[in-house]
Amino acid sequence: MVQLQKAITAQQLRGDSVVSRFAEVKKAADANSAKLTPALQANLAVIDKELTGYVKDVGQAAATRTRGAPAGDDDVGASGQADGSFTGRANLLNSALNSSFPVSAAQQQQLQRLTRELEQYGALVASVKNTKLPALLTSLQVAGITVPDAPARGQSAAPR
Repeated sequence: MVQLQKAITAQQLRGDSVVSRFAEVKKAADANSAKLTPALQANLAVIDKELTGYVKDVGQAAATRTRGAPAGDDDVGASGQADGSFTGRANLLNSALNSSFPVSAAQQQQLQRLTRELEQYGALVASVKNTKLPALLTSLQVAGITVPDAPARGQSAAPR
């Protein structure tokens, strides 16, 4: 479970980077909405939907959460029950595995399912980062929309 938690955090960090970059791209597109073709609008909507679903299911790394809540705190509904999101189920399994009972076969299977799901989320983020976002940036450039370059790792964006 420790390996899964580390993998979740690493995936959240990778996802945060892509989500942040897409937010910059979307901001530039919104500022130039008159130049957006229906195809560009559709591409933006597809990526937005994928990343919104990803953040809803996997969450964000604790350091970048908007409310400053630790990962998982918003995965429990008013009923006190974990939601059905990936992170909610991982946290529920983590709680069960931290108990004094031996790990059951069902818990082992859940851990394997969560690991496979995390790999699928990683593939989604990689697809957006390596294929969809570069293609969108090229299309926006062709339409005359300039998107600022992403700051180098460890550097903040230029002050405004």
